Amino acid sequence: MISDDLFSAIVLMVLITTFIAPPLLKARYAAQEKKDRING
Repeated sequence: MISDDLFSAIVLMVLITTFIAPPLLKARYAAQEKKDRING
């Protein structure tokens, strides 16, 4: 089995990526879409 410390680190990383990824992806694709509109 994995240690309590490793389990806590994994859970923390899952929570962080779950809450951080959507806004970052939205910003990334919004910028790309804006660039595509400008370039035609």
